[in-house]
Amino acid sequence: MNTFNYQIFALSERCLTLQLEPVISEPQIRWLYALRERILIKNIRGVQHVWVTFHELTIQYDVDVVNFERLQDNVEVLLAERPHDMSQNMTVKPRHITIPICYEDEMAWDKDRLVSHCGLSFEDLIHIHHEQEYIFYMFGFLPGFLYLGGLDPRLACPRLEKPRQNIQKGSVGIAGHQTGVYPMASPGGWNIIGRTPLDLFDYTLSTAPAIDDLMIRPLDRIRFTPVSRLHFKALEGKTVNEYQKLIKTT
Repeated sequence: MNTFNYQIFALSERCLTLQLEPVISEPQIRWLYALRERILIKNIRGVQHVWVTFHELTIQYDVDVVNFERLQDNVEVLLAERPHDMSQNMTVKPRHITIPICYEDEMAWDKDRLVSHCGLSFEDLIHIHHEQEYIFYMFGFLPGFLYLGGLDPRLACPRLEKPRQNIQKGSVGIAGHQTGVYPMASPGGWNIIGRTPLDLFDYTLSTAPAIDDLMIRPLDRIRFTPVSRLHFKALEGKTVNEYQKLIKTT
């Protein structure tokens, strides 16, 4: 059983935030998503959206239906009912997802920097990176960007001092004690160790998908598998779901 200290405050005139200790913690993130699920199941009047980040849960609410004090009372009641073990009873169970990565030189832009900083051969870096199992914590800093926890401490490396103007879609990076995946081309300062050919997020949807409908959901367990450049080309454009079906039939 885990005990978490928290504070609740008004983030804005229509947002309530519950904040835990500002650390990257698997027990904390599981607890926050479990609380999110309970809030949605309870269908609390006035609640419009509920978001989870590394150590916070934020509720956007309709001020014409519920005020901050009443909403805070509702949240406190849920915490009193099951304060610490909520994550043991979530209805949406994490899945195991495999994501292919090509670690070859042309896709591992920061190979030399990682080797120098970590004091390991690149072969060892690759082995450690893909042998680890990661947990998907949250999306950010752009739609579909995967923040993954569970990086081996031996691979920790600071962000680039000067971010690049364009990181290619699918690039897999390391920043501090995290690894993450760029779902689209964008600026970025993470150390690029490889690239995946898969589409990780569906940008054709006209409305934001529910968490249950995402190709990769928070708390899913992620493993990377190395692929050659040739295999990378053969997989380009496939979705995460298509790839999971493919590897199950081969």
